[in-house]
Amino acid sequence: MKKKLPAHENNPADYGLALEGFKVYEIGSSSKEIPDYVRSDFYKVCVTDGEFMINYENQATVTSGDILFFGSPHKPYNSVVLSPVFNGYACVFTSAFINKKDNLLNPENCSLFHKDSDAIISLSKEQNDCIRDIFRSMIKEAQGEYRFKDDMVRSCIMSILHFAKKRQ
Repeated sequence: MKKKLPAHENNPADYGLALEGFKVYEIGSSSKEIPDYVRSDFYKVCVTDGEFMINYENQATVTSGDILFFGSPHKPYNSVVLSPVFNGYACVFTSAFINKKDNLLNPENCSLFHKDSDAIISLSKEQNDCIRDIFRSMIKEAQGEYRFKDDMVRSCIMSILHFAKKRQ
């Protein structure tokens, strides 16, 4: 089953950004729509299983199994689902969202998002479970009423970025 994932228009409302500059969501074969990255200011982090073809400017990469993927405004891509069953989580965010407090990490300077970086990391079952737990925490925090939930979400994103940087 080859299915090209639809792209959103350049409209922040399409992402339903409950927190300004951020959205986290579950993806899967039962999802009605999985947005491709098309915004020039959004970064994307995705954990998923299944088989995909991720197309960059001059390169196509076929993935299989549990992966952690990083999308960047500097490295445009699209995805094609190759397996009939897959599931995972994704989040999109702006550098302004990450840098809202104390300039913790500028995604533009993070090697995971560089144009020439390997944006796909294979995960073991244990690593996959750990990253998915972080995404579930992000969803819980984003839906919660805690006054500083954006700080909690930023902390979750930072945990994923640090995990991946240690793997590089």
